[in-house]
Amino acid sequence: MLKNLLALISLMLASLSIAAPYHALDIDKIALETDDGQHELSFRALDEAVEAIWQHARGYPVKFDSAAEQEKAQKDVKTLMEFIPYIREEIVKADADKALNQHLQLLEARVAVMAYNFDDVSALSVADKRYEGLLQENATPELYREYGVFLASSMRAKKAEEMLQKALAGGEKSALYSLGLLALQKEDGKQGRAYLVQYLESYPNNETAKKLVEALDNGDLQFKSCVYDEKSGECRSGEE
Repeated sequence: MLKNLLALISLMLASLSIAAPYHALDIDKIALETDDGQHELSFRALDEAVEAIWQHARGYPVKFDSAAEQEKAQKDVKTLMEFIPYIREEIVKADADKALNQHLQLLEARVAVMAYNFDDVSALSVADKRYEGLLQENATPELYREYGVFLASSMRAKKAEEMLQKALAGGEKSALYSLGLLALQKEDGKQGRAYLVQYLESYPNNETAKKLVEALDNGDLQFKSCVYDEKSGECRSGEE
C-alpha cells in the first residue's frame, strides 16, 4: 500500500502524542504586585508560561485537547510576542545581565516558532533573527538542533540539514532523528534508515523511529515524488 511519507509521519506523531490540558496564561503570576504597589517580574513563572504552550505548539500541527484550548493558547502566544520583547528591551538591559538577555531571546524565538505554527507567517523572520543572533553569541549543539528542527518543519531542508549536522558534530545525538526524516523527505531511504538506527542506539524507546525503520524494512514505506519550494513552503509533485 502506497503511503505518503509526510502523512505517515504525521499520523504516527498524532497517535503517540498525548497532550496534557493547557492552562491559560496568567500575567499576574509573571508581573507580581508588591506591597508598595510596584511590580516585580517572576522569570520562573515566565519560563513556565512559555513551556506550557511549547508542549502543545512546538510543532505543526499544534496539539490541544479542544478548540477552546487552542484558541486561548493562540491568544496567549500573541500576548507573549509583545510582552517578552518589552521585558528584554525596556526592563532587562543587555549590558546589565547578558545571560538573562540571551535567555529572553531564546524565549522570544520559541514564542515566534509557536506563532508560526499558529499560521502567523510574519513570525518566521522573528524566529530566524533570534536563533541566528543567539548562535552568533553562544552556539551550542542543543541550539543548533532546535533551530534545525524548526527549519525542517518550515520546509527549509538545506539549511535545516546544515544546522542539524552541526548539532550532531557537537554531540547532540537527538539530531539524528530529524536528519533521518530529512533524508526520507529526499527519498533517500538508505540514509534515512541509517540515521534512524543510529538514533535508536541512544533513544531506544522512541516508538515513532522504531515504526519508521520497521516500515522501511518491510517495504511498507514508499515514496511519492515531492519537490519543496523553500520560498513558498509548498510540496509539489516532482512531475510538474
